[in-house]
Amino acid sequence: MIRYLKTLDLFLLLFGSFSFCLGCKSEPVEVIEELEEIVIGCDEHSPYFFINENGELDGIDYSLASEAYRRMGYEAVFRLIDWSDKVSQLNSGSVDCLWGAFSINGEEDEYQWTGSYLKSRQVVVVLENSEINTLNDLKQKRIGVQSSTKAEDIFSLKEDEKLPNIKELYCFEDMNLAFAALRKGYVDAVSGYEEVMKYNINNSIPDYKILDETLFISNLGVAFSKSYDKNFVQELTSILEKMNEDGFIQETVIKYESKGAIAFWYMQYEKNN
Repeated sequence: MIRYLKTLDLFLLLFGSFSFCLGCKSEPVEVIEELEEIVIGCDEHSPYFFINENGELDGIDYSLASEAYRRMGYEAVFRLIDWSDKVSQLNSGSVDCLWGAFSINGEEDEYQWTGSYLKSRQVVVVLENSEINTLNDLKQKRIGVQSSTKAEDIFSLKEDEKLPNIKELYCFEDMNLAFAALRKGYVDAVSGYEEVMKYNINNSIPDYKILDETLFISNLGVAFSKSYDKNFVQELTSILEKMNEDGFIQETVIKYESKGAIAFWYMQYEKNN
């Protein structure tokens, strides 16, 4: 467990001067201790994590993680990682947890999870003038996804028997590249979290459409290694539940609606049993 304790900042409040005079007294020493750090492994995946106009990390999960650990008495420290290298980062102890639109579904036995704190639809996006209107129209089409995401698993592992056989699957480093490939005609469609799709649509010039059919609904959680302190993970789950009950999660999602967040999916908190 990575819990770096920063050097204590000692502020000595001394009033008066030292002397040998009788009656002179020292004021008590005030010790201010900084919080222990929890290191979070994340990657840029708007609107969950992104660099804002001030050059600072921001987003839905950034806000939720910061608040959750603050309530627990820790300081959240964010480390941008290559998401495809997330397992080794976690197992080596370089990060305490993986947080950032991480789908529990299909990964239940790979990590130690908190309860699900958000939901998200996996959807397919095409150009507005595309003849692709249903999931069945994806037959023998070229699909673009972000690597190491749920969308990649859905198409590469053929998790849904109702999906037709596609022609090719292209995995990109991020969704910006996937959308660029769609604009250029290198792929026929792109797939991913609905919020991520809407964020990219809102920040692009061409007209797009999201297919009506839902590809998959993901339960998002925070992942820890199996050897991590179970009590700590349970405490974080309890904090996330409270953040849902007091409205903090919903307020956070609404805050990022202009970035593509979909409030409907975050109304109901479900534990991961």
